[in-house]
Amino acid sequence: MLFRKDAKKFGLFIITQFIFLLLIAQNIPGVPSTKWTAEGSSYYAVEKKEIVKIELPSQNKTVFISRKQLITPAGDTLNPRSFQLSPDGKLALVYTNTQKVWRYQSRGDYWLLTLESGNLKQMGKGRPAASL
Repeated sequence: MLFRKDAKKFGLFIITQFIFLLLIAQNIPGVPSTKWTAEGSSYYAVEKKEIVKIELPSQNKTVFISRKQLITPAGDTLNPRSFQLSPDGKLALVYTNTQKVWRYQSRGDYWLLTLESGNLKQMGKGRPAASL
């Protein structure tokens, strides 16, 4: 009888730990997450200094934000680590120039790209590099 009580507690403990680890793993910094399109039939990914849109199930890739759009006013090409689109899809916040703090790439620079005009503006300009 004693073994059954302990086995149930142990099983519950293992299941609780597994669920806890799954929840934590969803928010680990530095682990890329899928950026789905609004319609949900494709997703975005960063590849070769460009942001591409990958359609499902065909896996067709189209360039969404090209390298040319990621050239700064100083003439440097950004190497995006990740990005986020505005709800209306007109702006893209690009995270680049990442640096490790402890184990994770949690510092970097942010650039705001207006997709229609191609205007690229650095956020936090005047601050040290990779300080945001």
